[in-house]
Amino acid sequence: MMMNIKLMKKKIIIIAGAIILILIIAAGLQKFTNFKPFSLAWYYISGNYKTQYYRPSDEHFPKTYSGPSAETNLNIFIRDSKFIPNANAMPVGTTVTWRNEDKITHNITGDGWASGDLAPGQSFSKTFDSPGDYQYHCSIHPAMKGELIIR
Repeated sequence: MMMNIKLMKKKIIIIAGAIILILIIAAGLQKFTNFKPFSLAWYYISGNYKTQYYRPSDEHFPKTYSGPSAETNLNIFIRDSKFIPNANAMPVGTTVTWRNEDKITHNITGDGWASGDLAPGQSFSKTFDSPGDYQYHCSIHPAMKGELIIR
């Protein structure tokens, strides 16, 4: 019986050590990588992932829409010091809008054009009327790069 208690204590210590090790690894991932295990866990625990469906009446949305074509507009988001998406192929005449959804200031700089600094929440739009490969980057954070292929 004494042997079973010692064995049980040993198992509890091993399990507790494994849990602590997993938490330490998760904390490192949360702090030093783009993978956010604690944020992801909280998202699912809180129930925010559940989709709620709402169908508005037709009076709020007309049957015809005369806005710009989705095929000639592109939104690029700036998040976690990255352009998302960072490579795109679009037709001539496309208007690209970069939206800074990060917590810090960024800019978009191409060959012969630039956005100026974009504070969090700001955006910049540019229409590409000529075919070509357009490289762009953030001059504040040179590792941030993107490419547009306009055909």
